[in-house]
Amino acid sequence: MDDRPHLNCCQTADDEAIEYEAETFDCEACPLLAMQDGLRPENVEAWRIFQVLVTRFTVDVGVAGQVFQGLMRDWLPDEVEDMTARLSILYDLLIPPPTPKAG
Repeated sequence: MDDRPHLNCCQTADDEAIEYEAETFDCEACPLLAMQDGLRPENVEAWRIFQVLVTRFTVDVGVAGQVFQGLMRDWLPDEVEDMTARLSILYDLLIPPPTPKAG
């Protein structure tokens, strides 16, 4: 189940919510922040890139691929492959594919 709509975290909020509803965010109790505290640096980078790629804007206008290419422009092929694997793991965990309905 996708819990993102129910998380009150600045990392999943839009800029307007951060600006006008900042008092509603409690970083001390944030489950996303707690999970990120123990991440290795390469996973922190993957999380940052993931957040850029899965914004509503990049998805709705279909530019996630171009954004990814731009972000990876100066990376070596093995680095791009490694980052793609990390991003795939995040994608599968945070946005799981729909389960097929029996019937």
